[in-house]
Amino acid sequence: LVDDGSPDCCGEICEEYAGKDMRIRVFHQANAGLSCARNTGLMNARGRYVTFIDSDDYVTSDYIDFLLKKAFSKDADIVATGYYTFNNENRKKLKNITIKDENDTSLLNGCAWGKAIKRKFFEHLVFPENYWYEDSIIAHLVVPRANSIYMVSKCQYAYRSNPTGITKTS
Repeated sequence: LVDDGSPDCCGEICEEYAGKDMRIRVFHQANAGLSCARNTGLMNARGRYVTFIDSDDYVTSDYIDFLLKKAFSKDADIVATGYYTFNNENRKKLKNITIKDENDTSLLNGCAWGKAIKRKFFEHLVFPENYWYEDSIIAHLVVPRANSIYMVSKCQYAYRSNPTGITKTS
């Protein structure tokens, strides 16, 4: 877990989880932005797969287990789940994005979140800093390297649609 200088109690929450599970490690750093936080995580990752969860989004309680079971059972390089969007006020579900065809990989190219990706595909890659949609740049480099991609229609990821967020403002 990477605490990128969070002004709230996220760092303490991360430490609490690390205290409960020895597989969890926490890295604290001064706020340097999303790309830097992702790069810190990748530099320190030890697992076979990585996943990215944006700080204002959330996932189902079995998200990691679900992704890894699918990845191992299918020997997949990448496993992607469906997701839904929600708003800031009341977590009202705005739209389900489900994968209707396991061979349709069009949802992969836009973002880093909502999937498990073999860590080896990130060797010699870093998320570019100070760019909007930096994960799209990396996704376009990682996806073509994969030999086996498994798409799951079940919505396991919840993406916050924030009208004042970085991708919605100038």
